[in-house]
Amino acid sequence: MIAGGSFAGLAVAGELHGRRVAIIDRKRVGACRTSACGAPISVIEEAGAGKSILYTCDDAVFHSRTKVKRVRLSAPWCTIDYDKFCKILLKKTDAKVIKANVAGMKNGAVETDKGMVRGKIYIDASGWNAALASSVEPEYYEKSGLCFGVETDSEYEDDGALHFIYDPEIIKGGMAWVFPAGKTARFGVISHAGKGNILPELDRLLAKYGKGQRRGELHGNFIPSVLRKPVVGGMFVVGDAAGQALPGTLEGIRKSLEYGRMCGRLSRRVLDGEMALPKALSEYEASVEKSRRYYNLLLWGQKRIARSSGVGFLKGMAYHIVFSKHFSQWFEKTYLSW
Repeated sequence: MIAGGSFAGLAVAGELHGRRVAIIDRKRVGACRTSACGAPISVIEEAGAGKSILYTCDDAVFHSRTKVKRVRLSAPWCTIDYDKFCKILLKKTDAKVIKANVAGMKNGAVETDKGMVRGKIYIDASGWNAALASSVEPEYYEKSGLCFGVETDSEYEDDGALHFIYDPEIIKGGMAWVFPAGKTARFGVISHAGKGNILPELDRLLAKYGKGQRRGELHGNFIPSVLRKPVVGGMFVVGDAAGQALPGTLEGIRKSLEYGRMCGRLSRRVLDGEMALPKALSEYEASVEKSRRYYNLLLWGQKRIARSSGVGFLKGMAYHIVFSKHFSQWFEKTYLSW
């Protein structure tokens, strides 16, 4: 029983062919994009969803208030069509999708507005609010660890790069981005402090980088930037529900798919009688916890950039070292290995 039908939940279900699987989500799978949907091409192709790729980028451009630096990526990244990506992953599963609102766990089952749903294994992939885990442990997540982002699509003069912007004149204590996605680009801002009203910041981003166009349809959400416990109350927690997006960049697709597949493989062994559930939970928890030091390091960097608003961090000699060819490529390869 999987609560949540986005990246993490679909990755879990994809490992459970031939088993009885239910995905519960309040929306049609693929209907509600809350991500900028940028990831390394290799991650999307490994998921078998290459047809969802909209645009590929070989470069990244980093902006501070006074400096701009273009860096060649060691491997290309892409933006994807979220709806198509989710539909492709769903077709690879045998899951039954139940459209319902999840209230939480009650008497050993999942309570929804369509009734109770019972399973042998429960997986919380419900997003930042962790509907199942937080119903078992009300203090499961810390609000102080939440970031908040909002994004819109707009016309854009393409230059073949992903843009990351650390400019306090656009947003303080956060970052902005411009990700090309075909005929348009995704313009977004995020507050690392979880500030909710950041539409003025989005407007400033559009004014500077989007030819002054007004914002269109909005989408966004909270994103945890603190790694949470991956096991709660005898259930797996995966994806944003477990705070598995990487701090700093808040890249979540890669880790949601990675941990989702891990969770799915362990669940399959339990369902096939090869492993007891407590053992599977223990192995999953141990694997996630091995990465905690990397998450903490990236979180330190995120806080440092937020305090300096990208100005003090990206200036002088440090600026030239961070964006030198060899250092930037070394860091990218190291980052992708986490």
